[in-house]
Amino acid sequence: MALHAGAQHVRAELPQPWSDWAVAAWFAAANAHLEGQRPVDRLDSDLDAVLQAAVSLDTVDEFVPYHLRRADGFRLHA
Repeated sequence: MALHAGAQHVRAELPQPWSDWAVAAWFAAANAHLEGQRPVDRLDSDLDAVLQAAVSLDTVDEFVPYHLRRADGFRLHA
């Protein structure tokens, strides 16, 4: 088993402090930059768009993975 080559390029553009769980959550979450589609679903068909979505993250805090959210909308961790 090997990591998808396109996914490796995208990972290089995501915030480095992110945990593996945060990266996995980003790939699996609907993304506004991809018209609501998940990055994982667009890797083969439009790698450039997925790379742009990754580059568009200005800060580490811009994307909060699902497992770090609470029902009231506040983050669990600072």
